[in-house]
Order: sequence, then C-alpha cells, then structure tokens
Amino acid sequence: MSGARDLALAGLCGLACGCVLDNPNFHESEATAVSGLSESTGGTTGASTSSAAASTDPSAGTRGESDGATMTTSASGETTGFGTTTSDVSASASTAATDASTTDATTTDASTTDASTTGDATTGDAEACDLSPGAWSFGPIEALDAVNSQYSEADPVLLSDGLTLFFSTNRPGVQGQFDSFRATRAAFGEPFAAPVDNEATYGWNSPYDESKVDLRGDRLEVILTSNSMNQSYELLRGTRDTLEEGFSPLQPMPAIAGYPDADLDPHLSDDGHRLYFARRSGGQLDIVVSGRASLDEPFAAPTPIAALNTADSEANPTLSDDERRIFFARLVGGQIDIYTAWRDDRNMTFGAPEAVDALNTLGADAEPYLAEVDGECELFFVSDRLGQSWDLFRAPIVAP
Repeated sequence: MSGARDLALAGLCGLACGCVLDNPNFHESEATAVSGLSESTGGTTGASTSSAAASTDPSAGTRGESDGATMTTSASGETTGFGTTTSDVSASASTAATDASTTDATTTDASTTDASTTGDATTGDAEACDLSPGAWSFGPIEALDAVNSQYSEADPVLLSDGLTLFFSTNRPGVQGQFDSFRATRAAFGEPFAAPVDNEATYGWNSPYDESKVDLRGDRLEVILTSNSMNQSYELLRGTRDTLEEGFSPLQPMPAIAGYPDADLDPHLSDDGHRLYFARRSGGQLDIVVSGRASLDEPFAAPTPIAALNTADSEANPTLSDDERRIFFARLVGGQIDIYTAWRDDRNMTFGAPEAVDALNTLGADAEPYLAEVDGECELFFVSDRLGQSWDLFRAPIVAP
C-alpha cells in the first residue's frame, strides 16, 4: 500500500490504522497500529474476534492474481477508500457511479464465479429487513475472494438491483490512488464474479481520488466523494432522466460545497430527500445529515447527528430503507469498529449506539453498507482480518 495513503479506510478507518490502511478520512498523526489492541478500545473487540474470524473464508492466499487478469486499466481513479498519498489525507469515499449507456446492474464481468463464498450462500429474509431490535442476526460472514486482491478494496456499495457491487481499489493498473471497480452476481446470495474496472463504462475516475459513491433508489441520482476539483474532498452530484442516459457532469452542491476540511462517505436515503455523510473537522469525523423538500430542490446545509457523534470519530453511515436502523464506523483509542443504532421513526432521535460484536475483530472493521433488495437483507463491510490489506466481506441478515 502507498505511504500516506496507508492511513486507514475510507470513511473511518483512516483515523486509526495508519500503519495498516489507507484512508483519507483521517490525519496521519491520528493513525495507529491496529493489531494487538486491548479491550479498552470500546468493548467491541475481544470475544467477537474468534466467531467473526472463524466464519470467514480462510483461503486468503487465493485472492488477487486472478482479479488482475480481468481488469482493464482505469483511466480515471474513481478510487475510494482509504486515503490519499498526500499528507492531508482526508477522504474516503466510495465512488460507484452508474453510467448511462448500460443499466447499472447488468454489466457483468463475469466469466468467473466468486471463489470467495465459503460454501454456505445463506440468504436473508423479509422479516429481517425490519431490523427492529432483537428481530435480526447475522448469518455466516463471507470474504468476497473473487473480488478481493492482495492490494486494498474499500467502500462497498450495492446498487438497488441487488446484483452490482461497486467498490474502490488500489490494485495495479489504476490511474488514481484508488479507482472504482464493479463486480456482479446472478442473484442474491450467489457469489460475485471477478471485478472489472469502471472507467470505460462510467468515466468518473481521475488521477486523483474518487471514492465512495451512493445512488438514489431509482438510480437516477449519484453522489460521490472526490478531490479532483479543489484538491480537498467534497461531495459531487450528477443526475439523469432515465437509466439509458448518461449522468450530467458531476458538480459540487451549493449549501455543502466549500467546506475547508473534508466531506466523505455519502449515503442517499432511498427517496432521495436526505443525504447522510461524514464531515471532518480538525482531525475528527462526525456524521451529519442534509435534507431537501423535493428532488428538484438543492440539499440544505448539513447538521450533526448528536446522538451518534462523540469526542471520538464516526463515519461511514449506512441506513435501512426506512431510515430507522443505521450502521456506521467509530474510532476509539486507535480501534475502528462497526456500530449500530435504532429509532422508531426516521424523524426521531437515534438511541444509544451499540458495537456490532458479531462483525468486529481485534483488527479494523469499517465501511458498512446495508443493502435491502426485494425483502432480502445483507451487510457489506471492509476488514483487515485476513492480512495487512483491506478486503471486502458480506454478512447476510437473517431472522434468529
């Protein structure tokens, strides 16, 4: 992995894992080794390590080389993720754009199946999509081996078709520090095929960083993080009228643009009326939300979500379609873990966040992405549990 970019994961990871991960979201001075951390980092590690690690595919040595054979050089780096090679690393964003010329979910690379699934392709179920307290649990955690490489992957985003997974990577051939790639699958619960570079289809990559991308539920609006315009990380927006058209040129959003530090990790609500993201200030990340009354209006200036933010750092927000359940990443004492919180209505305040022990390890776990498709639920996330690079994982959400 590259020097300063080894800060940590896009989103939150950057703050804590400087020696292990690349993440622009955090300053190098805040990066600390992740391995061997004690339980004092928030109680989210410890016993959960054995269960999470045991359920992951142990065949880490098979990742990588086969992926490289299927990729084309990405001329623009829709990268995402872990940081930038500059000392002012500050943005991890997953850029997952959808180009118009093809439907978002249909471009399958396909020729190979994802060797990463560990045999049991557990699927979620409709009841679990409620995500109400006590009504859900995780199935076996699967490493996406056909997608992962010996380099780093970050910022997973599953499109609303449920078949196309966008992510960023710094594997050989990228133009920027990280570029945007995609992988497809035939159906929910089935393995993903080997990934392909997004440059030819979407054209959003650059010699800079483009990272986490999120699309509205109808896939007609996209928001991604990039530092291509002003050398600082900001959110860019594009729209289109139909799935067959191309997106309009990506542009900053007036009430959000111009922030001097970094805006990262966009998550658009399913109806497109709220935009959740992480804003960095003075080395600390907080989760904020911006709203608009209609799709034709601009987003307002963001406000912090006080119930989720602490004196530590929070980033990588991802919400259920009804916006009652949120998953995010938190950095505490050098440890990055995944947390969740619940509210009874999307207009109410979130309850106290809890660490997701079923996913967290003694290493770094972050960048969750909650996907709901036709009543099926699954959570994608990033972890370094298989080694020194970031890899993508999937955990189906099932009824207990």
